Amino acid sequence: MRINLVSLHTENKANADVRRKQFELSVKELTVPGDPAILAGDLNTLSPGEGSAFRKYLKKELFIDRSKGDAQGTHILNMRLDWVLLQPGTDNSLLSKSYRV
Repeated sequence: MRINLVSLHTENKANADVRRKQFELSVKELTVPGDPAILAGDLNTLSPGEGSAFRKYLKKELFIDRSKGDAQGTHILNMRLDWVLLQPGTDNSLLSKSYRV
């Protein structure tokens, strides 16, 4: 099975809109529509409410957030900065049972 694996780090000194555009460009350039993909990395979701807004966006774009919501911090500030995201593919061939950051 072909799986696109993408590691990215969005800019922490930018705003949420810039980080979203960086994420979208990475998806566009580094994944194949319909193919399974894993995207992981430090997305620097630092702005208030950015994590929950990003999670809603992911649902619309058919990505599965493997985190446990904003309650699972991955930084000394107890904020969600590191993400593991799945795009299961059109045949839902990519599944996961657990992950660790």
